Amino acid sequence: MSTISTGTTTTTAFVVTSDTSGELVIKTGPGAGTTAMTIDAAQNVAFANPVTFSGNIDTNGNLNFTSTGQRITGDFSNATASNRLLFQTSTTNGNSFVGNMPNGTGSYGAYISYNGSDPANSSSLLQGITSTDARLVSTAAGTGSLLPLTFYTGGSERFRIGTAGQLGVGGANYGTAGQVLTSNGAAAAPSWQLPAGLPTMNIVSGTTQAATANNHYVLTNASATTVTLPASPAAGDVVWITVSNGRVDNVVARNGQNINSLAENMTINSAYAGVQLRYADATRGWVFT
Repeated sequence: MSTISTGTTTTTAFVVTSDTSGELVIKTGPGAGTTAMTIDAAQNVAFANPVTFSGNIDTNGNLNFTSTGQRITGDFSNATASNRLLFQTSTTNGNSFVGNMPNGTGSYGAYISYNGSDPANSSSLLQGITSTDARLVSTAAGTGSLLPLTFYTGGSERFRIGTAGQLGVGGANYGTAGQVLTSNGAAAAPSWQLPAGLPTMNIVSGTTQAATANNHYVLTNASATTVTLPASPAAGDVVWITVSNGRVDNVVARNGQNINSLAENMTINSAYAGVQLRYADATRGWVFT
């Protein structure tokens, strides 16, 4: 028959069960009571209900979860940031570094964030390191969607990598074929532009076209076409016009500015000609270059 004994020494108080193969069960409540805690022969401790501690928990060993699907839960989203569950170093005035590492010969460590409560059917962001590279990975599982990787500063999106590898600046602005990413100085974001000397080409299939500085217009309409130059050009602005309709009566309208110092429109009287006009100043206006 198992027995229970209690006692004290000069340093401890104790409760002992004589049954080395059985359990020590602590119960509460009336009558036979309800099991609150069990200590088995291997000294494993099991609690009947979730355990609430009112103070700190200190341990000098590892914290192991022996079953699958477990969670560390707490208030990670409180509207007051200081009330959220957080990781913090115990070293006074110390910095916090939250890390993870593989075991044994493993060589991959990563943090994964999901956009849904079911990891098997969510989009996810992986931040990890292998034996050959450090990486950011936008990926998905099950019904999750592959998402672009975006970078924010100053409260706005500044840069993104699309799911097909496109580079976007200031949002989903991937530019067009042939453009290059160009710096606009320290005060402005970079932008997609054609390389110097290569203007944006426009096929003109109508009989009128309002020109924009630094654009190239190819005239293809069977009838004569009028290209109207910009109304308020800046010194150095350029407009290119290529005759591709075989006519000798296409017109360049000056729009209030001189053309080669003359206050008159210009007729391109050469079939298949190519004309480049560059704005100089108010006197000379648009000049051939």
